[in-house]
Amino acid sequence: MATTYEPNTKLGKPAIGDVNWGSITWNGNADILEALAPIASLNVSPTEIPSASLNVRIAPGTYLKPDGTLGTYAGATSSVMTASNTNYVYLDNSYALAVSTTSFPAAAFYVPLATVTAGVSTITGISDGRVLNGVVGVNSVPYLPLAGGTLADGANVIVGSTTGTKIGTATTQKLGFYNVTPIIQPAGAGQAAATAQSQTSLTDNTGGAVSTTLAAITAGASYTQADMTATKNALASIAAELALVKTDVTNVKTLEDAIRTALVNLGAIKGAA
Repeated sequence: MATTYEPNTKLGKPAIGDVNWGSITWNGNADILEALAPIASLNVSPTEIPSASLNVRIAPGTYLKPDGTLGTYAGATSSVMTASNTNYVYLDNSYALAVSTTSFPAAAFYVPLATVTAGVSTITGISDGRVLNGVVGVNSVPYLPLAGGTLADGANVIVGSTTGTKIGTATTQKLGFYNVTPIIQPAGAGQAAATAQSQTSLTDNTGGAVSTTLAAITAGASYTQADMTATKNALASIAAELALVKTDVTNVKTLEDAIRTALVNLGAIKGAA
């Protein structure tokens, strides 16, 4: 009797024409197959061989979580399928065993195990639904795990256009940019919207001519009509400049209010004490 072994699985096989191949090698092959993850981990199989009921067994095993870590399922010795139906067996988003006669869920995530066809009183077929060869590690997942990580250069974050996405769900959660120490949402009385002051517009009743250059007014023993005209023109020019300043101040306030509103809406500042 000559036994050779496959290089990858290490399964034994007899030589051609060998009729006395021993049960020890057969049993060894069975043990090797049982230990292989593609066969053993989270495997769904009939509780009895051949099936004599609507029960299936789910083997213990591991699965990959959305955050890149591994979870472990303890297995189930007996799970009843619905008779005369296709049963979809999976771990739900709380990693509990679930069975549907409609389809696998459209939930945010789940772990598919198998599609089980049940007859009137026995299991008639099982189609493996496991997803194997998941890669784990800090640089393996195409998303940032809950523990953090590094986005690839040029990566864009696409968010929804209906409900939107929040970064931080409470003002007490800390956030920082460009390596500054994270802080809670800034708040203070100085962030309140500025109140427009009541101000009466100046009405130029001087009758003077507005100029960009104030005329020289020479004091003397007495003031001539020219002096009075120069004074009147100077006051008219000052009034015009004050009107321009008021417009500029109004524009600055409008801009500051717009910036404050944007910061408040984005949540960068609270906008009040």
